[in-house]
Amino acid sequence: MSNAKIIKKGDFLFKEGDKITNLMLIQQGAVSICVSRPKKNIDLFTVGTSHVLGEQALSGAQTHNFSAVALQETKILEVPAEMYKTQVEGSHQTIKVLVKSLVDRLKLVSAELKSGKMEKDASPCPEDQIAKIFGTIYHTARHKGT
Repeated sequence: MSNAKIIKKGDFLFKEGDKITNLMLIQQGAVSICVSRPKKNIDLFTVGTSHVLGEQALSGAQTHNFSAVALQETKILEVPAEMYKTQVEGSHQTIKVLVKSLVDRLKLVSAELKSGKMEKDASPCPEDQIAKIFGTIYHTARHKGT
């Protein structure tokens, strides 16, 4: 069962941390893949017609690791992630290996791109991340014995 939707310019298709429930095929329009911060979005790249979003679910991811915002009115087709995973799992071994390879490569490239863009961003650390960062630093230092 698929569901067609129209997303208005400026509306989020999903936000970083949202549960992945659907794969989204962009049928028409353009979407910014970005990292959302309180006062701005840090754009990573733009995707358009025929691109699929939410493919990380095929490699076991439960949540989106970035946000997606419509840059113009965008028509998408949603397919439940579980249904698509079942189809991939039931396919020939060659197809399964190909899909896993492509999803893993995209995941790696996206993480590198996100890291690079975040390093160049001069905005202050988001308030909702401060406790997490200091907790990580504290636990790392504690385990190293410093």
